[in-house]
Amino acid sequence: MPPLPPATPPVIDRYRPDIDGLRAIAVLLVVIFHAFPRFIKGGFIGVDVFFVISGYLISSLIFVSLENDRFSYIEFYSRRIKRILPVLILVIVSCAAFGWYVLLADEYRQLGAHIMAGAGFVSNLVLWSEAGYFDRQSFEKPLLHLWSLAIEEQFYIVWPLLLGWAWRRKWNILRVIALILSGSLLIEIWLTGSDEIAAFYAPWSRFWELMTGCALAHITRHRPQSLWFLSLQKNWQSAIGLTLIFLAALLLSKQSAFPGWWALLPTIGTFLVINAGPDASLNRRFLSGKKMVWIGLLSYSLYLWHWPIISFIHIISFKKSISPAVFILAILASFLVAWISYRFFERKIRYSAKRATPIVLLIACLFCILLGFSIQQQKLLARNDGIDLGFMIDLQESQDFKAQLKTGKSNDFTYYFIDTQARENVLFIGDSHIWQYIPRLLALSKNPDFAMKFTDLAVINACPVIPEVFDEVFPKCKESWPERLRLALSPNIDSVVIGGCWNCILSSAVEKPVLSAADDPRKQRALALLEGAIKQIAAVKKVYLLLDNPNNPLFNPRNFFIGSRLTEIKLRDLHKPIPLDPEQAALRNELIAIAQRAGAIVIDPLPALCPDNQCQILDGEGKPIYIDNHHLSPSWVIQHADYLDSSLQITGEKP
Repeated sequence: MPPLPPATPPVIDRYRPDIDGLRAIAVLLVVIFHAFPRFIKGGFIGVDVFFVISGYLISSLIFVSLENDRFSYIEFYSRRIKRILPVLILVIVSCAAFGWYVLLADEYRQLGAHIMAGAGFVSNLVLWSEAGYFDRQSFEKPLLHLWSLAIEEQFYIVWPLLLGWAWRRKWNILRVIALILSGSLLIEIWLTGSDEIAAFYAPWSRFWELMTGCALAHITRHRPQSLWFLSLQKNWQSAIGLTLIFLAALLLSKQSAFPGWWALLPTIGTFLVINAGPDASLNRRFLSGKKMVWIGLLSYSLYLWHWPIISFIHIISFKKSISPAVFILAILASFLVAWISYRFFERKIRYSAKRATPIVLLIACLFCILLGFSIQQQKLLARNDGIDLGFMIDLQESQDFKAQLKTGKSNDFTYYFIDTQARENVLFIGDSHIWQYIPRLLALSKNPDFAMKFTDLAVINACPVIPEVFDEVFPKCKESWPERLRLALSPNIDSVVIGGCWNCILSSAVEKPVLSAADDPRKQRALALLEGAIKQIAAVKKVYLLLDNPNNPLFNPRNFFIGSRLTEIKLRDLHKPIPLDPEQAALRNELIAIAQRAGAIVIDPLPALCPDNQCQILDGEGKPIYIDNHHLSPSWVIQHADYLDSSLQITGEKP
């Protein structure tokens, strides 16, 4: 049946200053989170607020046009082009220019790839493909934030076409919306439990938030009382909605299983605030205030500009501590540049009556794609092109091996394995400091002269194998230890290798320590629990305790430089060894003693890495041994990590 006529004057027919105020809240949450992540740990939910707003406004506009039989795809996409591209192009070109001056060669190449992705509205897909434990930190990607814009644009491409098609066939639009919304939500919840990165970046797992806005647009126009909670007094809806948004920002953090069910808080909150209407008390007095509306009008430009500014500050600092005052100035600078962009680019071009404007913008966008391609292909070189880490570190190499592994299930626990058809089975339990050795495991499995055991990998990055002690630091890991222990004790496992970044969690002499000091009482409790776990497994299995490789910021290839990115950069002396940190050396001795008491065999990488306690930075070929502060490079692991081999080899037998 055809859509019902509106029961009340459509809300979209008049300007909603309170929605601009809601935009202001969303962008302020994101900006403050990026500048001061410890202050508002869940500020990233501002993006979810934007999604709902976008879905509501776009669908409302389409509904008005369809009901009046004047919807035009050309007009719709022309308006989107004039709304989105001017500032985006300006930001991309500015990042390319400034990046040329301050970035190193491999960093500039990656920026080129991100320029192409940003201008082509596929940033979310590119970042999804790059994401991994060994990937560069987020602040080293000046265009990282374009992932959300990509999802919105992907939605803008798909939804008008689908909505117009369903409208012409006189389908029940609300049912169509409900079907897409529920399907996307279910996918997102499922992915959050199985592949959180996919849940975050995949458009099909985030469309439900935009569809929530679409649902509201339809309900507002045609069925204002169709849901029981919409009958709540408008002031209550606004108050509850804002409360949900701020609760999400305050309660959530990077460690939360997000999006997942948590994404319902800002999504429902935004739904209620918009539905409350402009006359609700908080909407009228707070959200519609002049300052909030002004920030809301700047929100798009502010969102696009603030992250490159913050990112380049991090990059220029060379990971040195940055004063909070610098980030305050960065926020102020973001507002200034956003106002200039809005005043002289966004507003002027958006309301331009020239028919050629969308075509010119598309050509400029194509130029950005070609610019990114030139940078990525090294046709356009950075100023610091002579300092190139790309030939020394291939970060992608550290991730390629994952596709060579098989996956298995133990209850709800997913593990990886290498099937060598052997009669014996070794299980590796740990975090990324086990994961870093997989390139060698794979290389040995393909060596016909090495009789390798069947290998299972119960590895979870950033999840230590020590139970209970650090649950507040690693909340996502709480449930993993019982499953990993059960797998270790299963009959099909013959031997177990336990490893991890012991220095990360049990030493205060690292860049971002978990312990507050060397005498932190949690350390001895953790060591006692580790010893108990090893004893429990060693009672029925052969157990190896893999000691940790050293951890030092000077190992990080990105800290190989002296000088300033704003003036001149040089490589420091990389042939001078670095003394092993005394606290890390003491921890090594404690772990050896634990292994001896618990009946485990020690696997010690230190002699290969730090002969006479003097740690090397480069290998014999002049390549970095590490890819960051504490992860070994895949090439070094493949060639030199032979201390692992005794735990892998089947003695006296060949496959």
